Amino acid sequence: MINICKQLKKQYPNFHFVPVYWMASEDHDFDEIKYFRLDGKKYVWNSNQTGAVGRFDPSELKELTEQIPGETSIFKTAYLQHKTLADAVRYYVNELFGEEGLIVVDADHRDLKHLFTSVLKDDLMVHSAKQKVNEENKKLEHLGYSVQVHAREVNLFYLDKSLRSRIEKQDGHYRVIDTDLNFSSSEFEKLITEEPEKFSPNVILRPVYQEVILPNLAYIGGPAEVVYWLQLKSTFDHFGITFPIVMPRNFAMVIDAPLWRKLEKTKLTLADLFIPKDELLTHWTKTNAQHDLSIANELQLANDLFSSLLDRVKKIDATLDPMVKAEHKRIQSSLEKIEKKMIRAEKRFQHDKLGQISALKDTLFPGGSPQERVNNFLNFYQQDPTFIKKLLEGLDPFDFKMNILIP
Repeated sequence: MINICKQLKKQYPNFHFVPVYWMASEDHDFDEIKYFRLDGKKYVWNSNQTGAVGRFDPSELKELTEQIPGETSIFKTAYLQHKTLADAVRYYVNELFGEEGLIVVDADHRDLKHLFTSVLKDDLMVHSAKQKVNEENKKLEHLGYSVQVHAREVNLFYLDKSLRSRIEKQDGHYRVIDTDLNFSSSEFEKLITEEPEKFSPNVILRPVYQEVILPNLAYIGGPAEVVYWLQLKSTFDHFGITFPIVMPRNFAMVIDAPLWRKLEKTKLTLADLFIPKDELLTHWTKTNAQHDLSIANELQLANDLFSSLLDRVKKIDATLDPMVKAEHKRIQSSLEKIEKKMIRAEKRFQHDKLGQISALKDTLFPGGSPQERVNNFLNFYQQDPTFIKKLLEGLDPFDFKMNILIP
């Protein structure tokens, strides 16, 4: 989004474009954020804290920060000198991107929730979001798309101190799940007016809340986010809120110098790296084998033989047709088994080279997932303090292909 703003400023110099980072401080899925991977090792934040993660006390991270190798002073200052995780994240995001004009928005604030009261009341009493999302889902499914999220009757959480729990409507009253809290409609209406900060939107209403607080020209998100935003267009229309342009984020893979040298030795192309691992190893083995491992010619001969035989059999006794076809299939299976055994034998012969390819694949796709979804950016930032600058210089926000960054 920083680069988008820079490009738009060049194209429209009379306007100002500001990148905004939405901090999901009200989220309560701690399992999603409690760990990261650095140099192949997993570091985990073990905590009994509950509720909105932005309110967590990060001082618990002191022992963990001491275990992390390399230069991490920014993060030690962030986590150990701030009272909440939200404050800590705001600090290090500003340290890393503040010079680029990035603004951080923390929506867990009473004044911001006051802007959202009309939507809160509608969701609790009228349930418009559920109706609109269901209508949109039917349209998308009719077009062949799979929907990512489903709306509830009430799409809000009750938020208070270390609690963020879903609100459910039952017999005209409202119950806070996994608690003894119950409210009548009038009690909730009063609470919305006086303490709107005690309500937190779920995945359906969070995008609406974002645009109520600060209407955006565009929203940049990951693949799943882009899809579920498209389910919300009619919900935005219902509340009279402008629906932003929805754009996918950049996708990138970093291949450092040692990895690049290994890749060159394997004679694989960059496109080959995206082939599933087992298929890639088999593909390389067939391509680089010292002997012909293909049974294509033999299969063709068998097909021709049985085709001719079948024609003769039909003229003699049509009831023999199934038996001939079954024998044909058996011969095909036998030939395929022979091919698989030849490939396995060749893989044993090429063991060292295949091991290098396997290690390369595991580094770029750890656990079978893209590098960007597993490795923490410290893997690259610690080795190269100019890493962020290089990303800003090398990534085109309007290029939606996978970017491969090499030395």
